[in-house]
Amino acid sequence: MEIKNILRRFLFQKIINDIALLFWFSMSLFIFFILILLSVESIFWLPPQVRYGTWFVGLALLIAITTFIIFAIIRIKHQKIGRYKTESSAEEIGRVAFNRHGDVLNALELENSLKRENTGSKALAKQFISEVKSKLAKLSPKDVLDNSRSIELRKVSILVFSLFFIISISFLPEFLESARHWIHPRTIFNPPHPFRINNLTGNISIMGGDSTSLSFTIEGKDQDSLMLEFKSLDDKSFYMLTPNEQGYFKFNTGKIFQNLEFRAFIKAKNFWERWDEISSAVHSIEVIDRPKIENFAITVNPPLYSKLEKIEQGGNVAEIRGLIGSTIDIEILSDKNLSNGFLKTFNVEDKEIKENLTIEENKASGILGIEKEFFFTSHIFDERNIGNLNSIEYKVFPIPDEFPIIEVLEPSNVTELGSDFSIPIELHIEDDFGFSTLQIVFETKHPDYLGSINRVSITTIPNISTEIASQDIFYNWDLSGLELMPEDEVKFHFELYDNDLISGPKKSISKEFKANFPSLADLFARTEENEQLLDNNLRDTLREFEQINKSIEDIELKLLKTEDLEWEERKDVQESLDAVKNRLKDIDAIQETFNEIMKEAEKHNLFSNDLINKFKDLNELLNDLVSTDLLESMADLQNSMKEMSPDQLLKALNELQKNTETMETELDRFIEIFQRVRAEQKIDELSARISKLSKQQKQIADDIGFIPAEKIQQLLFKQERNNLEFQRIEQLIEETSTAIQPYAKMPSEELDALANSNLFESINNEMSSTEKSLKKENYSQASSTAILASDKLELLNDKVGEISKNFRDQTSNDMEKRIRKILQNSLFISKKQEQLRRETRELPRNSPRLGQMASRQQLLRDQLNQLITSLIILSKETFSITPEIGKAIGNATIGMNESLIKLEERNGLESAREQDKTVESLNEAAISMISAIEQIKTSGSASGFEQFLEKMREIANSQEGINSQSIQLALGQMAASSQKELMQRLIAEQTQLKKSIEALIQEMRGSKHSGERLDIIAEEMEEVINDLKNNKVDRRTIKRQERILTRMLDSQKSLKNQDMDERRIAIKGIDFDNKGPGGLPANLGQRRNLAIESLNNALKAGYSQDYLLMIRRYFNRMAESDKLPENGKDESFK
Repeated sequence: MEIKNILRRFLFQKIINDIALLFWFSMSLFIFFILILLSVESIFWLPPQVRYGTWFVGLALLIAITTFIIFAIIRIKHQKIGRYKTESSAEEIGRVAFNRHGDVLNALELENSLKRENTGSKALAKQFISEVKSKLAKLSPKDVLDNSRSIELRKVSILVFSLFFIISISFLPEFLESARHWIHPRTIFNPPHPFRINNLTGNISIMGGDSTSLSFTIEGKDQDSLMLEFKSLDDKSFYMLTPNEQGYFKFNTGKIFQNLEFRAFIKAKNFWERWDEISSAVHSIEVIDRPKIENFAITVNPPLYSKLEKIEQGGNVAEIRGLIGSTIDIEILSDKNLSNGFLKTFNVEDKEIKENLTIEENKASGILGIEKEFFFTSHIFDERNIGNLNSIEYKVFPIPDEFPIIEVLEPSNVTELGSDFSIPIELHIEDDFGFSTLQIVFETKHPDYLGSINRVSITTIPNISTEIASQDIFYNWDLSGLELMPEDEVKFHFELYDNDLISGPKKSISKEFKANFPSLADLFARTEENEQLLDNNLRDTLREFEQINKSIEDIELKLLKTEDLEWEERKDVQESLDAVKNRLKDIDAIQETFNEIMKEAEKHNLFSNDLINKFKDLNELLNDLVSTDLLESMADLQNSMKEMSPDQLLKALNELQKNTETMETELDRFIEIFQRVRAEQKIDELSARISKLSKQQKQIADDIGFIPAEKIQQLLFKQERNNLEFQRIEQLIEETSTAIQPYAKMPSEELDALANSNLFESINNEMSSTEKSLKKENYSQASSTAILASDKLELLNDKVGEISKNFRDQTSNDMEKRIRKILQNSLFISKKQEQLRRETRELPRNSPRLGQMASRQQLLRDQLNQLITSLIILSKETFSITPEIGKAIGNATIGMNESLIKLEERNGLESAREQDKTVESLNEAAISMISAIEQIKTSGSASGFEQFLEKMREIANSQEGINSQSIQLALGQMAASSQKELMQRLIAEQTQLKKSIEALIQEMRGSKHSGERLDIIAEEMEEVINDLKNNKVDRRTIKRQERILTRMLDSQKSLKNQDMDERRIAIKGIDFDNKGPGGLPANLGQRRNLAIESLNNALKAGYSQDYLLMIRRYFNRMAESDKLPENGKDESFK
């Protein structure tokens, strides 16, 4: 027998041992599992799903184990499990029963090898195998293989079984019940309850919206609380109940509107409880329906004047807001047909009012008005007369119509009326829903001595939109119909009414404003006072500049004698700088005074157009007094004074002195022109006041025969005032004659003769007779003398007008002659320069005639310097000498200088080119002078400005029309199509006006009047065009257009001498953009005479400081000497 077969006995025994071990282990595990199942069921009374699931899991586990065993047997049979292989058994037996543990395994392997091949030691191997077989045959499998684990596990299983038996006996009833549950896994078993819940109320029937009370008791074990469940068709709700003192669990349901089921229950508190909950029986509450409001619609209808849309809201919003005067429409939809209903309203005082509803089947409707705050509820009843419950309480909040808002942007608190008695008004008004009226309430207050009664009147501002809630109002209020007299005062305020038709239009009142009307004499007196103050300040400033220049010269003398700067010298320099700074501040104050004079004159049309223009040119000259060079030299001297050497300081002081002397010269020029302008102003004032007096006297003559008796006293006062004014005019004639005498002797003598004439005395007598007759109530005589006085005053007015015209003609003719004389000299120089150019062009470099040409060029330059001096003198008296003339003459001077240099270099060709430039510049100057002469001849004055003003008047009229249409556009009262069409038209018109302004600027180029801020007007027009293109016409656009029109009116104001009645326009002053003096030649204003020019050339020659000091003193004495010829005299050229 082979060893392999012998080993099968041991393998079989090994399998038996393992099966026994598995059996006892499975038995112990099974007993334990049964114990667990019975215990869990006896405690928790598992639901059928759990029990059935456990059975299912157990069956699946049994099938899995059986399958595993079969699979293991197959693998053992095929020697696939290592434990049960023959080799494993041989190794295990050798380890237990043989001294050499590997004998059995070696014998098995030798036996297997002998079968496969023949070896040399086959006998020895068989012997070894035989010995092993012999030993194996003697061994018993049970003795060899260890089975102790199976025996131990059997003991454990017996112990487990014994324990199971004891526990089962101890809990036999429970285990038997549990076994019954497991045997019937799908059966539901109800666990025993420790108590029971009783519903004492049972089923209930109630009305919808009513409430009821529920009661429960517990039999058995007492409980501290229970849960109450209500169940509707789609919802559940739970409440916790606690027992009262009697042990009852009670609950008040509140209002119930639907059928409900209810029960009481208690949930198990511990997880090991056999029951999940203990519940009472389920009972029901049946609700008998009340009528219910299915839809509650509210519509608030605002009053018609507000033009607001209707407001609709649902019944779930308990607050209703509406404008006072609105109505509330209420629509109710019920689930049942209705028999009647009402709305109950009550206010904070609990005053109740019932408003019946209109019923139609299951609908109800009603209307309430909103006047003050109140509450209301709705009540409806069905055909059984059962009403709804718990109506929502609605609160109605009335919204008041707010007072309108008025903001006054213009005028200011106090306005001084102008010549047309108009006040420009700009208002901003706002309201909730619109306006009804905007009016001005005003009171005319006369002087107390007139004894007249003050009147309160109302005027309505037209063209306001009643619908636009926010508007800008632009209105020119004309007060000419009030027949105001000097010293009258108008107090006024604005009243704005809204369009509230419910509680009456509400009114907002602005603060009070005042408008005063000054007399013409007061205006001229005030202007004269300011001008005299200005004149005094100018002369004081001039004297102080003379003193400053003298101080600077003294400092220069000290600096020439010292090499190091002492503290005293630096202190003197600082004091001089401080003095210059103070004088500059004085000039600023002078300019402010001058601007006030200009504003006053322009506002009240006190002067003629020509005089106003001269005032503007004077203002430009005043603006240019403080030059940039002066400020820079002061700054350099101030910043570097401590670091400068004496030579550097002397140079800086020379520069400062040159600038201060220039300012001194310009101040002197300003004073001279200002005196001339004041003389023209005087004769303008005389003409205006006589014209005014003549009209007033004529009015008195016309009124004497028709005025009521009660107003005679007022007429007498007017006559007394006229007499006083005539006496003042007599004194004014003397002042005017004295003022114009230096400039026009003949008109001055004519005024003196007029003042001493019989006409003047006759007018005085007639006016005095009129006053006496009025006092004696001799109205016939008073009328006769008043008419005579009026006629003679008209004659006097004509004579004064003729004298004024003669004065202007004489001064204009004189100015024309002087300019023509300079023009002739200019043409003479140009002609000679042209001849010199032709001769020079042909000369070669080695020509001996070049020296002769240089001498002729020098002579022409000297003649040009004399012409320049004449121009400077003339520029002090007129503004016709434009900067363009000065620039052209300056270029001619530069050309002559360059020509001389080229001739000295013997370069005839280059010299001829420079002479070409000189001739061209002289011709340009001649053309400008011819233009100035033509302007003087055309206008009759030295300004030549009338054509410009006429064009500006035409453009201003067009701009005014554009402004009016723009206001309509800003108000937004037009249809969209019309608004677009108007917008396109305004863009085209404004663009055309801008082109006209640009063309006018081009035409005025080269004239001193091109500084009329036309460039600013063009820029603002461009901004207006952009606003129109961007469809953004607002308050800023309107203001910008007003500024454009104001600047245009400023440019063409007073196109003719006006007859100075008491209507003077009240507009705000305009800031003038001054661009420098109009009458100074460019870069030549610092030259005074030939001595000074020679001094400047000598100072540039490079002499030492000592020589420079002597040279300066020499030329200064020459310039101040009376022996020198005046440069203002025109020289004849040979």
